[in-house]
Amino acid sequence: MDQLFIIECFLFIIAWLACSAGDIPVHPSLDVQKVSGKWYPVRTAKGDPAERPYKAFTLEPFGKRDLILNVEIPQGNTCLVKKIVFNNVRPGVFRSEDGTTTIHIVDTDYDTYQITHYVSGNLILLHLNGREKKLPSSMQQKFLAWVKKLKFNPEWLFDLREEDLCTTSPKAP
Repeated sequence: MDQLFIIECFLFIIAWLACSAGDIPVHPSLDVQKVSGKWYPVRTAKGDPAERPYKAFTLEPFGKRDLILNVEIPQGNTCLVKKIVFNNVRPGVFRSEDGTTTIHIVDTDYDTYQITHYVSGNLILLHLNGREKKLPSSMQQKFLAWVKKLKFNPEWLFDLREEDLCTTSPKAP
């Protein structure tokens, strides 16, 4: 068997165990109206060392409990928006309509930062998002505490890259 394949399987199992060891904590009384608006990816903890682009997004309420995630995707000199409806499963937990992606809003103060746990297939991430592209060090430290608590590898952190952000106003597809 190929050594790289064995290592990838091992890393996936570790990430899976880290994130399935128990329920992912969520913001206890999440207000969907307050969490809506523009968010920038500031830092991400991953279940593997692969580099991935992370996009800015807007959340908008959909009904009383659900959310629409509008992901901004740079396409040359334009910015496309991919809309994904997330249904509320329980307070702070949302699942995409096709059932492939689950988001837990772990912590937020609504005005500055948001920490989300994201699972889509084999991809497991912990995001620190901000209303601005940069956050105070106290928010970074709070995120690192969650990285440790949820057993992500602190060596697999990924910071915002400007090339992953749109430079023009988003346009619906």
